[in-house]
Amino acid sequence: MWGPGLRWAHMARTFLTEVQVDRCDASGRAGGDAAVAAQQFESWAADPHPGDCLRPAELYVRAGSLWRLAGDLDRATEAFRRAIRLGGPSTPDPRLHLVQTLLEAGRGDEADAVAAQLNHRDGVDAEAYEMLAHAYQDAGRIDEAHHWFTVGVDRAERDDHEALLTLLIGRAAVRRQLDLPADRHDQEIIAVSTAILQAAVDDAEDA
Repeated sequence: MWGPGLRWAHMARTFLTEVQVDRCDASGRAGGDAAVAAQQFESWAADPHPGDCLRPAELYVRAGSLWRLAGDLDRATEAFRRAIRLGGPSTPDPRLHLVQTLLEAGRGDEADAVAAQLNHRDGVDAEAYEMLAHAYQDAGRIDEAHHWFTVGVDRAERDDHEALLTLLIGRAAVRRQLDLPADRHDQEIIAVSTAILQAAVDDAEDA
């Protein structure tokens, strides 16, 4: 339940369960009815119930992901923007989805602006920067991908060592694309890999 913080106009439906959400999402992804499923999520989001398993913002994120799958990037963009306007906790941040969608739509300047906003928000974790970097990499903007991988590595070194290796490997890959020489972060890959392997061995011995 998402609590009483949001107002709702009426109780036109019963509360939404995780089973309903999963079935709707699966029907859109596996059954080829992505647009229909997206419309259903938007309908639920527009008519919230206090007992819903997801907040309206989270429902709009589901809708946006399905609109992307259906190839309607304008509807996806609007759904993600609605989620951002509503606010509240959502993992990952809907701004990440919005950046991906804008890049796919060729709206790079708008994507850059949203990415900059995300970078200045509190609580952005290293995995979010990895998603951001991959979005730019998929769009062929390798310089920006390198930048976001580097920001993610710097963040992971401070507070998210589990994400560090993946970020280091992604960063090394784009550096090769850019014909850049190995630097200290590239040299960290072996050290981090060894530390992770040793931790796994230690855990196995303690079990």
